Amino acid sequence: MLKNLFFIFLLVISCAHAQTIQHEVGDVTIEVYLPPGYYPGKAYPTVYSNDGEWLFGTNSWKLDEKLDEWIKSGQIEPLILVGVFNHGKRESYYIPYNDPRIGDYTSEADDYTSKIIDEIIPFVEKKYATSKKRALMGSSFGGLHSTWAGLNNPNVFSFIIAQSPSYWVSNFEIHKEKISKNNQCVWIDIGTNDWDDVLTMYYTLSKAGFKPGKNLFYYEDNKGTHAGESWTKRLKYPLILFTKGAKSKITSFELKTEYIPSAQRKGYYFSRVNPVVTLQNGVKFSSFPLIFHTEEGKAEVSPYGSFKIEEGASDEVWGEYAGEKSTTKVKWKDNPMNNR
Repeated sequence: MLKNLFFIFLLVISCAHAQTIQHEVGDVTIEVYLPPGYYPGKAYPTVYSNDGEWLFGTNSWKLDEKLDEWIKSGQIEPLILVGVFNHGKRESYYIPYNDPRIGDYTSEADDYTSKIIDEIIPFVEKKYATSKKRALMGSSFGGLHSTWAGLNNPNVFSFIIAQSPSYWVSNFEIHKEKISKNNQCVWIDIGTNDWDDVLTMYYTLSKAGFKPGKNLFYYEDNKGTHAGESWTKRLKYPLILFTKGAKSKITSFELKTEYIPSAQRKGYYFSRVNPVVTLQNGVKFSSFPLIFHTEEGKAEVSPYGSFKIEEGASDEVWGEYAGEKSTTKVKWKDNPMNNR
């Protein structure tokens, strides 16, 4: 009896701290993050992430440290996160289309996705205390994959997280996928120092029946970059939505003026108005589409934030979201292209 009690005591002590454990599932390595206080009698929502070898520990994105912090502070509910290793085959695993601009690779996205669904998920759900609430997550090429694989498997993944996703691959071939309205929630984000056209996918999803601010979210991260540190920092927002849901009061609404350098056109800057909503649960997102108004009519702002302004002019732009109003000043001279 005492021996059994001692074993239970050791089990409780070992589970009081977060753990990461590696496994080999077929020919793929996974690393499983178990939250602080992990208890086998509970069912935890589970995130399956691409680029698993870059997530945890030293010389990584240190996501395990952030998850510990967010869970212990109550910002997100305890979850299990499964990092699926890419084994140096990112292009083959994550890109479902052929694109000669990227280099010499053969797409294995179908096979890779099947391994996650048919081998890795059953392994994890047999060994650990998971719920049927699953998310698929990725960044860059991994974000292209999480979107493509998630949308094509809505019965498997209820939540999709795409950070700085490479939707540009094969001339935006992903927009030709058959997308139907379902109960999934999709999160897309991009950094202004990592600018690429991901808003068109957000628009495509909204046309297919996804509802912005309810089960479709986009965040334009001012000064955000194409790097693990930036992705980890803003990952908290979709994880709050995944574990706690989207229902939360608005605490602030702010219009931000941005001038974003183009990666493709040297010397060109995108003029943007970014309407950022902050919820009581801590989530930040950009509330597109939005009807913008100008005080003097010298600027013209699209529902997705891009704007034009008369040469040499300035104007005040205002917008309203859920009864909250905010204003920002736009000036022709503030765009670096016009101030040389």
